[in-house]
Amino acid sequence: MSTETKRTRRIAKSIKQKVGETLLHHIRDPRIQDCGLVTVTDVEVTKDLRYAKVFVSLSTQDEQEKKNALAGFAAATAFIRGEIGRSLSLRRVPQLSFFIDETLSHAMKIENLLDEISKENDVRDAHPEQKTSSTEKPPTETSGDNT
Repeated sequence: MSTETKRTRRIAKSIKQKVGETLLHHIRDPRIQDCGLVTVTDVEVTKDLRYAKVFVSLSTQDEQEKKNALAGFAAATAFIRGEIGRSLSLRRVPQLSFFIDETLSHAMKIENLLDEISKENDVRDAHPEQKTSSTEKPPTETSGDNT
C-alpha cells in the first residue's frame, strides 16, 4: 500500500496480532479448524481506517476446504471485530474482509519446479554421452593440410 502511514502500519500490525489471537483462542468453527494450521500473514488497512483486508494462509490444499474456511471467517467477522474493538482504542473498527494468501503455495510450487530442473540437470551431467540428441551430428575435423 503506497499511501501507508506509520499509524495505519501500527494499526494493521495490532489487528493482525488480535485476529491471530482470536482465531487461536476463541474461534471454534469447524470450517476453520478442519483446514489445519491457519496463519494470519498480513493485514492491509485503508488510510481512513474503514476497511481492512486480512490475509490468511491455510495448510490445506483442498479448494473446497478453503471455500468453507472463508465462509467460516465471514461468519466470525462480527465477533472478531468486537474483539478488536475491545482491545484497540479506535473511533471506528474497520470492516474486515478475509482473503486466502496463496503466496506460500506458489512458492512451494516454484521450489518443486526448480528441484525437478536441478534433478534433470544432475542426471544429464551424470550421463554426458546422452547430452547430444540423435539429430545432432558430431563435429568433423578439418585439416589444414590438403596434400
